Amino acid sequence: MLNWQGRSAGSHCIKDYQTCSQIFRLIRWSPFFFSSLARYLIELADRAYTFRAWDLIDTIGQIMLTLPASKGGKAATKYYRALGLSRGGNGDIKKSTHLLETAACYANPRYRARALTALGSNRFASRDYESALLLYQEADTILRLERTAEITVSYITRKMRAVVKSLNGDHRGALCTLEQLFPFVKVLRTKPPFAYYDYLNSLAVELVFAGRFIEARRACEIAIASPYARANREWTETRDEIARRTRSPSRSKVSVNPSQPRNSNLVKLPVVNNKSKPTQQMSEQKFNDGRVLRFPGRIAGSENQRLRSGLLSVDN
Repeated sequence: MLNWQGRSAGSHCIKDYQTCSQIFRLIRWSPFFFSSLARYLIELADRAYTFRAWDLIDTIGQIMLTLPASKGGKAATKYYRALGLSRGGNGDIKKSTHLLETAACYANPRYRARALTALGSNRFASRDYESALLLYQEADTILRLERTAEITVSYITRKMRAVVKSLNGDHRGALCTLEQLFPFVKVLRTKPPFAYYDYLNSLAVELVFAGRFIEARRACEIAIASPYARANREWTETRDEIARRTRSPSRSKVSVNPSQPRNSNLVKLPVVNNKSKPTQQMSEQKFNDGRVLRFPGRIAGSENQRLRSGLLSVDN
């Protein structure tokens, strides 16, 4: 049984692919058996690719090469062998490219488009973005001319165009391309679901550059909650980047420029040297006792009033 976290519980049963191929040659069963086995291995390899189980993909590719098949079928099986060799751009790119070129020439239209897309990914890993875009466009052209429905290839080619725009600094154009892709991605929620979560991560990256952090966080949380997150560490890096950019500082700081203005139209006025004591010193100063001034008019009036009051009292 296969554990879809990228590990195989029964990998010991298929590691010795040479023994398996010898058994197949000895048994010489009907072509129907081998075609059914090939379809099963293809489905297994496609699902292992979503979890980046490169060892399992490499093993399946080697087993498929030993199965009897036509020239076109052999070319298609080389596609999976090439995926196992490339390891997402971290493996043997040279051997992988040679096998993919063979598949792109002799396989059926579906696997020709897949092989061209994988070649574009190899060029992308080598930072040859222009060549990668040309290969993606060629894969789209094959699907359109041959009227072949390959939803995974269509998604990858469109998404990678947005990624190249982002790497070239056109984040607004990348976000516009991804937002236009959303109606198409809705179909990917059921088959294959990996592409849907991969799209949400790419969308979150561009939303961060646009300053739309709330939307970016929501998209990233959905991707991180999927079972594919462990096999795609860049999704965790996206989450950490969003957290870093949205983290508020502990306290606000305002920088003040203490330098004097340098405008040429300013007129400097003379400064009056005020020698008066400051208010604080004046408050602390001990004042002498004040002298009450005598006002003759008011005093005379008051004495006349007392005299009148005295005379009235004598008359009484």
